[in-house]
Amino acid sequence: MMPGMDGYELCRKIKSLEKFKDVPVIFISAKNEIEDTLEGFAAGAADFITKPFDSRILISRIITHLELKLRSRGIEQTNQFLEDIVKERTEELRVAHEELLQLDLVKSEFLNIISHEIRTPLNGIMGASQLLMRRNDPKVAVLFEVLNSSVTRLEKFLMNALLITSLKLKRHEFHIQPIDLKVVVENELKTDRRSMKLKT
Repeated sequence: MMPGMDGYELCRKIKSLEKFKDVPVIFISAKNEIEDTLEGFAAGAADFITKPFDSRILISRIITHLELKLRSRGIEQTNQFLEDIVKERTEELRVAHEELLQLDLVKSEFLNIISHEIRTPLNGIMGASQLLMRRNDPKVAVLFEVLNSSVTRLEKFLMNALLITSLKLKRHEFHIQPIDLKVVVENELKTDRRSMKLKT
């Protein structure tokens, strides 16, 4: 027994200090009742050895608790290291996601510009060809049909190219609808025949 303060109170005092709260405390006491041992553990003891004791057992217990403490500290450091890595990777993913969103916006604006710049001259060609049709010249009429068909095909090609690009950007919603393949083939053949007539 210690004067003024028993071992239980001393242990509680040690555990209340931030600097020493993780230091393992081993009780060595002549008290050998179960209640005494339980009170020691309740006060924060890591171990409880009753007298008389073998010094080899005491040394073995000390080594064991030191090893446990080192392992616990190593686990804490590893966990902190892993948490830091997760935070770093999460931040990298966030930045990469923002960059992808910005890139998608730039590509979208670029597609709109390309679409406008190509459609504008096509509209000009169609307008000029319609003026030629007013002359009521059969040759001009044939030329207009070929020109109109070519412009239509070019516009379809443009729309398909923009569609493919938008699909790559994952900005397009699918709308499935039936098409008449026969009509598509016939239109292409008509355009080719008109082109051949002009060449001859």
